[in-house]
Order: sequence, then structure tokens, then C-alpha cells
Amino acid sequence: MTTLSAVSPAELAVKVFARDERCHFNTENSPKNNGGVFDRVDDLHCALVDASNICQRAEVELHENTLTNFKGELFEIAQVDVLRIVIANMTSIVERALIHQTPVELPTRCIPPVVHHRHAMRHPVIASSLRLFSSQMKPRLAVLYQALDPPVLNGVQKPKKPNGYVDSCADIAYTVARSGGFAVATPAATPDPAKDADWSFGDDEAGILDAVRAGATHLWANTVLFKEHPLQTSAALDAHQDDVRVVGQPPLLAETYDDKALVNRILKEQGRFTIPVSCLANAGDDLAAVLEREQLSGRPVIAKPVRGRGSHGVKLCQSLDELERHVQSLWKESPSVILEEYLAGQEATITVMPPSAERPTYWAMPIVTRFNHVAGIAPYSGVVAVTANSRTLTEEEEAADPTYKQASRECAGVAELLKTKAPIRIDIRRFSDEPGSPFALFDINMKPNMTGPGRPGREDQASLCALAASGLGWDYAKLLQEILQSASTLRELRSAKLD
Repeated sequence: MTTLSAVSPAELAVKVFARDERCHFNTENSPKNNGGVFDRVDDLHCALVDASNICQRAEVELHENTLTNFKGELFEIAQVDVLRIVIANMTSIVERALIHQTPVELPTRCIPPVVHHRHAMRHPVIASSLRLFSSQMKPRLAVLYQALDPPVLNGVQKPKKPNGYVDSCADIAYTVARSGGFAVATPAATPDPAKDADWSFGDDEAGILDAVRAGATHLWANTVLFKEHPLQTSAALDAHQDDVRVVGQPPLLAETYDDKALVNRILKEQGRFTIPVSCLANAGDDLAAVLEREQLSGRPVIAKPVRGRGSHGVKLCQSLDELERHVQSLWKESPSVILEEYLAGQEATITVMPPSAERPTYWAMPIVTRFNHVAGIAPYSGVVAVTANSRTLTEEEEAADPTYKQASRECAGVAELLKTKAPIRIDIRRFSDEPGSPFALFDINMKPNMTGPGRPGREDQASLCALAASGLGWDYAKLLQEILQSASTLRELRSAKLD
């Protein structure tokens, strides 16, 4: 038995590595000993921070499947992995004690014996130790940015976000860290609010495992998911399927429903949703004949990609010549293009929340109306902030017009039909400006933007979802906390199936 009778980071970071030994804290020689309770919490916290830094330096020197001399001991890479998880969990307990100014008791089983790395995370002693900690620690969030390129599906590749959504990742992590309830794991030891990259991990397998090793109990998949994504396929994550919860859509469903033409067909077949007339134009098609067949000849038409991001490639075409030029440019990216009747009336958007413990059904948030269109299209939020062209309807406005209630009901029905596990946002627009003209659902966004105010200089960066939340009296922090309450286990996401 190796006993750590002091809080020296050298003892914490090195002696814990001693193979085939169990290590625990013994407070017999500690100041103010109180029956096994260590009340020098601030000193312990400093030691844990130092130990975490030592682990990070050790990982640089270690190579998988090899033994490396570090601080006079021989270690395997998995020993560092296990210790980092333990340190992260211990730190959560200590941070909570610091906030509440209370002593902290570290269970004697908190530091598991180290075994060979291939079996470490499945070892029953390690698993029981981590479960013991998880019952006492504050949940810890890690946000994932888009590091992976979307796959090519049927000859179409969804455009990758240039910065991988690191800006909204930073907004989420920064705000959750400041709002309490969750600790936040970050790749930077002291993340800078002005540096987006400090706040999130890549969504490749290495990045996700780094987040889990940093003690994450929740992963926010602020990225594009698909059926071969590591969250779905990584064997290294198998041991965490029941312990880690995820904010995000099931990867299989996300890939399937990212096909806007397929979703349109599903909704049309249901016969209970109001949608615009639309069809596919495949490369080489006679567009005049396609328009004639769909009774769209002589009418303004929207042409857009089958798999798009934001308003990329979306254009209102007023003539056949204009349509042909635009479709020809889209065919260079994709063999198929969606043609859709132009909806000329008021545009709005509806965020639908998934079920949670407090609200066990899908429900629509207050409606956000949109204005100041450019050439008939709402501009991308990266070009024009949504606060400049959108506002939340009041309760009185929604109650005065039954078409709002009908649209909200249909949007909640879409989320239920698609079995979504995270918020979605559905864009709607009236067929005309005539009073009482019904709304049609014209775009289902499975991964709505979650940018929000909070970080210095980001005060005008509210997303459409955040604007909707404001109609409930929620600020951005409250919205994020509510979304976290609906997170699914990794196993639940992986097991989701199409009907």
C-alpha cells in the first residue's frame, strides 16, 4: 500500500503510478485532521492543478504500448489516461468544496490500481472507482467542434463550416462555466474568452477521447454528425456508453435527415404537414419540362442544395434563364438540386425542444419572425446578425392569429416524427401576404446555430434559438442549461434507428 500523507504534487502525480499498488489519501499527519476529512481544501486544489499539468507533460513523453521513464518511475500511456480521469473527478469534488467553503473527503477507493492499458477502462475496480466519483462530482461538460470533413453521400458533400463552429462552441462552454451547475472541461488549462479554440475539443476520435479523459460526463456535439462519426463507431468509447451523455442528434438520423429532399418526401407522405411544392432537378434535366410537370412554370422558384449549410446556394430565381444559370452552378457541387415554390409571405422560425424529465413531450418555443430579406432570402447570420433582422413574437401576437398555433403544432409534430434528441429549428413562411395565409414548413434544421451573448465583444451574437428562449424569459445561460437536461446517453444515441 502506498499512502499519500501529504498533498505534494510529486507524490500525487508519481506515486499513484506505482503499478500493482493502491494509493489513497491519509490525513493522519495533515493539519486540522478531522477523522479522515481533509480541510486544507485550497492546498489540495492547488496540488491537483499541479498534478494535472505534470500529467500533460508526461503524455508528451509517453508512447502507446511502451514503457517510459518519468520522474524515476516506469509508466504506460494508459496509466496517465487513468490518472487524468481520476484527477479531473477529484478536482470537481474539490472545486465544489471551495465554492461552499466546506471540507472535502476523498474516498479511499478514489485512485484505482493501474492495469495494462487495453483493459484499464473495463477493469471492475477502475469502473467502480469512477462510478463512486460520478455520484459525488459536479457534471462536467466538454464541447466538440467540427474537426472532421462531412462524408460524400450520393455524390454530395455538405459544405464544412470554415471555423468548425469554434465560435459558438466557445460561447456555449464559456457561458456554462460561468452559470454554475456544470464544470467545463477545456483543452486549454486557462481558456481565454477571446480565443475560440481554447474552449472545445475536436470531434475526431482523439479529440473526443481527450474530452472524456478530462472528466467530461456530457459532450455537446456542436458539429455535423453522420453514421460513421466516431460518436457512433469508435470502439474506444464503448466503455463510456452509459456514463457519458450527449447533446446532439443520433448520428444515423442526422445523416439521413440532412437530405432535405428526403425529409420533404417524408413529410408529404404523412399528409398532415403544410409544405411547399418541391421537386428534384437532376444533372442534365430539362428545367422547363420539370417546372411544367410540377406546375411551377412562370412562377418565382427557389433553387437550393440537397445538403446545405445556412443559406449557402439558396437563391430566388425570377425567370427560367436565371434559374438555369443558378442550377448549373449548383450541379457543379451536387448532381441533384431542389426546386421549390417561392413563399411570398411573412417568414418565421420555430425552435422545437426534445423531451426532458420536466417536459416529457416535444414542444415549440415562442415564434421568431424574420424581416429585412435580401433578394427574398433571409441572409446568413454570419453576414447579418439575427438581432438585426429577427424578433420574438409576443404572446398576444401569437394568440391573435391561429395560424401561429397551427405552425407550432406542426413543427412539434415533425420533431416527434423524426425522433429528434436535441433542439431543431424549422423555418416557416406564409404562402402570401394575404391576412390569415397559412404557414408552410420549408426547411428542417437538425443542427441549429447555438451562438449566444456572454463572452466580451459578443453581445450581439444571439442565435435564433436564443431569441426564441428570450420569449420565455430565459437568458442564454438558462437555454443551455435546459438543453443539457435533455441530453441522451451515448448508448441511446447509438441505438436510435430509422422506422
